[in-house]
Amino acid sequence: MGRQTAPLKAKSCYEHLGGTLGGRFFNRLIELGWFEQDKEHPREYFITQLGLEELIRLGVDPFERSK
Repeated sequence: MGRQTAPLKAKSCYEHLGGTLGGRFFNRLIELGWFEQDKEHPREYFITQLGLEELIRLGVDPFERSK
């Protein structure tokens, strides 16, 4: 993996991570098998069992709603 000379930019959009960093982060989560694209609705994704377990292991509550 190559090193960037400056960190990638991210932005918050309606309390969600966006920007180049947000897109790359999400693509990596898909590569890891934490999320899968819904075949019937290609703009939607769902969390896999592996993703659920890994997020919980990292201390992220995937069931907590935004405040």
